[in-house]
Amino acid sequence: MQIDLHPADVVTLPPELGSLPDLRAAVRGRACVGLGCPDAGMLAGLPPPPAERPAAPTVLHPADDATTCFCLEFFAVAGVAITGPQLQVTATLDKVEIVDLAPAGLESIVECALQVLIVVGLLSRLRVAVGTLLLDLLAQLPGVVLSGTAEVPNDPAIEDDRFKLLLNIEVQ
Repeated sequence: MQIDLHPADVVTLPPELGSLPDLRAAVRGRACVGLGCPDAGMLAGLPPPPAERPAAPTVLHPADDATTCFCLEFFAVAGVAITGPQLQVTATLDKVEIVDLAPAGLESIVECALQVLIVVGLLSRLRVAVGTLLLDLLAQLPGVVLSGTAEVPNDPAIEDDRFKLLLNIEVQ
């Protein structure tokens, strides 16, 4: 897996994603899987299904030589945002692209499922409370108040191959 912060000089995005927009990160990855399928003889030897639903499912173990391995290459464009009164930095996902999966409808639905999985299952848990993090570091100073910098555009920012976050720190 590779992550390339703007400007893109490590990861070249596929044409479907275009060039990397300002304030974004490009992600390139490859996932390899091996799946097995039981042969016709194993399926023919299965007993008929019972009249009532069984308590445990039937488990089939295909032979080792019945395993098919494949790899999928994927790309994503992501960003960051600062949200809420707790100043949480969250990752955002703009688009996912799987390379050359056919037919096009299958590629589209797998990309959609992957995007949902990433946003709901991963990114929703990747939040860093900046205020908590900095207050732990600045705990020795009395009266420290942190706030976002609404007057600074594009904060936080992904640019110059860096993640930048600007905050106002006031000591009262």
